[in-house]
Amino acid sequence: MNYSNNAFAVTAYGAPMGRPSIHLDEPNAAVVLTVSHVEVDDGGYDANGTYFGLGKPLFWVTDEEGTVDFMVRGWDQEEVLETVRRLYPNATFQHGQDIECESTMEEEE
Repeated sequence: MNYSNNAFAVTAYGAPMGRPSIHLDEPNAAVVLTVSHVEVDDGGYDANGTYFGLGKPLFWVTDEEGTVDFMVRGWDQEEVLETVRRLYPNATFQHGQDIECESTMEEEE
């Protein structure tokens, strides 16, 4: 696994944003990923109190084993899946329970 400590952006006040990303050492692995929409409040915080800032809708990408765990932003299903597929071209997707945002996250055939 690759733990990315560079995943944190820093605010003007010096506080870290987000949380570290975890990626497989082999991005071409056939991994099953769950993509879930993360609600962010008007201040840019998720339900756990982690600061992500404001912008495009936020999505959490993970696998069942916890060997993949990262966040991605996108306006719609197509943009989010395109970003994830660039990182994991052989990934397949399953629904997160709270995926409803602007569209559902069904993989296009």
